[in-house]
Amino acid sequence: MKPNLTADISFEVGFKDDKTRFDLRMISVSEESELNQRFSDIVDSDSDKTSAETAICLETLAAFSHSSEDGEKIRQKFSEKSVKNERVIRTAYQQFKYALQPEVNF
Repeated sequence: MKPNLTADISFEVGFKDDKTRFDLRMISVSEESELNQRFSDIVDSDSDKTSAETAICLETLAAFSHSSEDGEKIRQKFSEKSVKNERVIRTAYQQFKYALQPEVNF
C-alpha cells in the first residue's frame, strides 16, 4: 500500500493574519473512542479541567498531524498558555472532529 502523500483533512485556524494550517490524517473509530475516554477521565470537579482538555486537544492535533514535523511545529507554537492559543487549539480540535464525519446526502 502506498503511503498517503497528502493530508486527509486540512484547514486553517487563527486570528486575522496569524493563522495556522492543520494537515491531519483520518483516524479510526477506535482512536476516536480512546480520545473520548481521555476527556471522560477528567473529573468534573478538577480545578484544572479546562487546561487538561486543552492539553488533550493540542496533543491530539500534534499526534494526528500528517507528518511528525508538522506535529512538532504545532506543539512548539502552542506550548505557551495564552487565551489565543487556547481558543485556536480548541477550535482546531472541534473542526478536526467535524471533518471526521462523512457527508450525508438525501
